[in-house]
Amino acid sequence: MAGGGSDFQRLEHLSQHPDQWETISEVELTQLFNHAMLIYGMTQDAERMEPLGALYAVALNRLSAADRLRVFSSVSVWAEQRARKTSSGGCALPLFPFMALDDDYQIVSSAALSIGELWGADSDDDWCGRATVFSHAMGITDHTRRCSMLAGLVALGDEPTLAQISRTDLNLPRQERMALLGHASPFPYVAVAEFLLRWAEDAVNEDEEEMAAALGALGHLAKVATGDKSNIYAGRGICELQRRYPAWAYPQDEVISWGRSWSVAEFGAEIRPRLELLASREQQEPKIAMGLMKVFV
Repeated sequence: MAGGGSDFQRLEHLSQHPDQWETISEVELTQLFNHAMLIYGMTQDAERMEPLGALYAVALNRLSAADRLRVFSSVSVWAEQRARKTSSGGCALPLFPFMALDDDYQIVSSAALSIGELWGADSDDDWCGRATVFSHAMGITDHTRRCSMLAGLVALGDEPTLAQISRTDLNLPRQERMALLGHASPFPYVAVAEFLLRWAEDAVNEDEEEMAAALGALGHLAKVATGDKSNIYAGRGICELQRRYPAWAYPQDEVISWGRSWSVAEFGAEIRPRLELLASREQQEPKIAMGLMKVFV
């Protein structure tokens, strides 16, 4: 649980005394935050939700994003391990507060990704997690949070997921649409490249600057694909990635599989007719699509 018996009792006592949360040390608050999330995941007790929300508000105010991210990582690892042991994605429940209450992009998007992978009680329902994240994203009015949640889905990187995320259906203001393009750019996967190219094709007649941002993100993706292999995403070409959902229903080494790895030049040859068509429809100079063709050689 949250340590030995005495630690557990101490943290449970603290969890029931919110008047102390503002005065305990940051180390104790971090321990309490981690403990409360894990206990919520173990018990799935709805009565813990309200005090958990109050504790999260204190954590947001007092703990750094780095500290909160460490707690999220701990809870996420626990959730996947627990889901595998119990054959139930319900163990991902404590990940939802991170997605719904935090204000840090990395935490919100990481929680969305993990929920997309894990959520769902039935191993046969492979869309439950991703559909839940998408539904939550589209049901909130906070556009920044919606963008972060959608970025978590984009980072999954598989074609069926990316095919469900369409520029015209997201109801995002322009600033957040631009941000989502930037969030997609570090992932050199075929499905993400196609997502960015479709976005550019959709935007060209409405907003050439947004089209340029989508193509710029695609250009950055190409640079990552040929970059330093010390980056876990980089230097391996533009890869075809497949995922199996929910992740807990499969052995860890069978959740992700890899298909063809395209060189940037190979992928560039494949998409060149589409880039040429975009260039013919651009009105502004210089033509971004023409410049991108020089990257994909």
